[in-house]
This record gives sequence, structure tokens and C-alpha cells, in this order.
Amino acid sequence: QLPAEVHANDDELAHIIPRYEGIVTEVFVHVGDQVKVGQTLANIEGDASLSVYPLKTRIAGTVISKHITRGETASRDRAPFVIADLSTVWLDIHVFQRDLLKVKEGQPFTISVGPDLPLVSGKISYMAPVVDETTRTAVARAVLDNSDRFWRPGMFVTANVRVSARTVGVAVPASALFTIHGSDAVFIADAHGFEVREVSTGSRNSGLVEITEGLQAGETIVTQGGFTLKAELEKSSFGDGHNH
Repeated sequence: QLPAEVHANDDELAHIIPRYEGIVTEVFVHVGDQVKVGQTLANIEGDASLSVYPLKTRIAGTVISKHITRGETASRDRAPFVIADLSTVWLDIHVFQRDLLKVKEGQPFTISVGPDLPLVSGKISYMAPVVDETTRTAVARAVLDNSDRFWRPGMFVTANVRVSARTVGVAVPASALFTIHGSDAVFIADAHGFEVREVSTGSRNSGLVEITEGLQAGETIVTQGGFTLKAELEKSSFGDGHNH
């Protein structure tokens, strides 16, 4: 589980710089505007010739940065506009030094954006050969489709990178597992109510726990609200182990 950040795709980003220095006479676009190839972004009066020339973009996309105002001087030292095609974005996953041997190109990952939104999956397409001197992390990068413009540069998410996989016979959500009288247990739901069942566990990840003994595939278990059942059990409300 690693922190990640959404960035504009640098391969589809352009810093628009004027050919000649001069005074800005007109500005036609603002941050957030969609522009087309060849569209005029501003007019600039050249210092040498005093003639007005258009500042145009050679890529289509979204204006994500604007540093130009009518009446000020436009120079080649600073890009008045930055245009990005946001139909795809980069997801930069920050890999800590301790995890560098586990994370490689081609590995699948999922990212969770919010509790009410589905998981998004992808594969790592690039692994940085260097570690950042400040963060002491290396970047594992993936390209995300952004045709619906959901992803916005600057968003922070958590990436779950799958570094290994194995098939197990029975697994339960981590939220279904409780410690009762010092042992791992789950609550079984049946026609009579709820039964406490002691289980043995195996491997686990951030979301699932393997059950090696005590539970069969297909049995109905409690995955939410178990803390209430546990509290009732501790108050001896369950008697023989069932809630009737």
C-alpha cells in the first residue's frame, strides 16, 4: 500500500513561449479553457518591430497555467501559458526504499478513490532508476485513461500494488474477524440468529484474511456490525452462543 499522486502527462503538455519579447495587447483564454491546435491565446506587440503577432498553441488541450495579463511584458524567460491534453494522466506511485525490490514494471495495482466509487485498476509501466534525495522514494508510474476527466492533476490517492498472489480455499473480509477470549473468531448468521465460531487464520493482506480451519465456503458471516454483537456477547447476552 503506497501513496500516489496524479500528474499531467508530460508527454502531452506544452509550455507556450512567445517568439519575441513584447507588450501583451490582448488575452483570449483563461485557466480551464479548452483550446484547439492553432488557436490564438494572446496578441503581443513586438518590442523591435512594434507589429502585433499572435501567440498560438500547437497542441489541443486544457489551459492549466496562465501567467500573462494585458499591458505587461511577455518574455521568453517564462511561459505565459501551459497547455495539457488531459485525456490521459500519469499516476506516480511513491515507492519507499524498503519496497524497491518488491515493485517492478508490469505489476498490477488498484487505487481506491472513495468509499462510494469503484476500484480503478492498472499496471505499472515505468520504474524510475533513481531515488529522490528529499523523499527517499522512487517513482513507479502508470498512465490512466482520463476521457471522462475524472482525474485531476494534484489528486492524492492510495495505490495497492500486488507484489504476489496465491489462491486460498476460504477467505473473509478483515472486518469480519474478531478476537474473542483470546482467539480469532467470526460471527455466523443462521436461522436461529448469530453463532460465534472460532477459526484459524493464515495469510492476509489489507482487505482479506485466509481461514484455514473453522469455516466452510458458502457459510454466511457477519461483515458489518460485528462490534455490536461482540459487545453483547461480552455482556453475556448470548447464553449458549446463539442470539435468539
